[in-house]
Amino acid sequence: MRGELIQARRGPPIGAIVCALGSAAALVLAYVAPAAWERWPLITLPLLGVALLLTRRPRFAARFEPDALVQEQPVPERIDYPAVVHVAAGAGSGRTRPNRRPVGELTVRQEGHAIHVPARLNLPPGLVLEQLLARVGFGGRRGGGTLEHYRRAAADIFGADKVYSYAARRFRLPWRNERRLAVGLALLAGSLAAAISVRGAVREEAGIVLSGWGMIIGAAFLIASAFRPVDVARKGLASELVVTPAGFALSQFEVTGELKWGEVRAIRYGRVQSPGTSMTLTPIGLLVAVEGAQVGIADIYDRPLQAIMRVMTLFWKGQATCDACGRTIGQQHGPACERCGAVELSATAAESAAQGGLPAERAQGADNAAAPAE
Repeated sequence: MRGELIQARRGPPIGAIVCALGSAAALVLAYVAPAAWERWPLITLPLLGVALLLTRRPRFAARFEPDALVQEQPVPERIDYPAVVHVAAGAGSGRTRPNRRPVGELTVRQEGHAIHVPARLNLPPGLVLEQLLARVGFGGRRGGGTLEHYRRAAADIFGADKVYSYAARRFRLPWRNERRLAVGLALLAGSLAAAISVRGAVREEAGIVLSGWGMIIGAAFLIASAFRPVDVARKGLASELVVTPAGFALSQFEVTGELKWGEVRAIRYGRVQSPGTSMTLTPIGLLVAVEGAQVGIADIYDRPLQAIMRVMTLFWKGQATCDACGRTIGQQHGPACERCGAVELSATAAESAAQGGLPAERAQGADNAAAPAE
């Protein structure tokens, strides 16, 4: 029996179609009223439509097989669960709250191979992440670092299955700003060409103003395309995090130490200053509040923040909440959500489609608001 299918179909090129219609309207206007037409839409809109058409995301299809994640489209790829060394989750649509972060694009990597799961799927990305973590584990690589003595001592006391280790990732996250770059270049090139060609025209002043705004917007798109996911710089590659039922130990950049759960006042998502990363903005991480201070855990490890947050909350409070379905997870069952990990993805996809596009995460949360703890 083949595994559960997750897929992302290519929708119609609405942006390119709108640009084509706008170009046609500008051409008709230029023919009907030559004295009143503007050169900007006639020059820029075709370039913008081509940019949108060429940067469409390809079709994606993959399956959760019993022993591997198998990608079928756009190119065949297979990653065995035991060989996974890194799982990353980008920020999804919606605002990050203190206790919840939306899941976006997923990156699953083993040595020499990677599968990038897009955010727009036939299933909610949060559910896909739950299924993935249930197979590859909520903990990352073990052993060999500066916290090895702490990990071994905790494993001797609580058992190896109760100790979760995380090491800094050693791979660059994918750059996904091709569309912003293409749109920015199209707007700049089209606006500049329109500004040059409008000189001496009847409506020269209006054409220059329109071209100026086009260049400003194009420059904004180019600046936005320069932002990329956080990459771990060389001095951050030795960072480690070990989470146990008694507390956690952190060795991250200039910060090294241990904390007991009794010292922790709160754990939440927030901006974390990470001197060991190459970045343009302060990224979201985990903030652990203690008496009179905060400890920041950067988003640089081999498991996503959602997994680390789940494990830490589970040991600190004795229970945690599944981000995908809202169900309470008891400490005795571990961090994996038994319901989301065992749900049939094909049935969930059909249910989501039948609800007319209602986000499945919200629908499931409503259905399971009164569900008992596991």
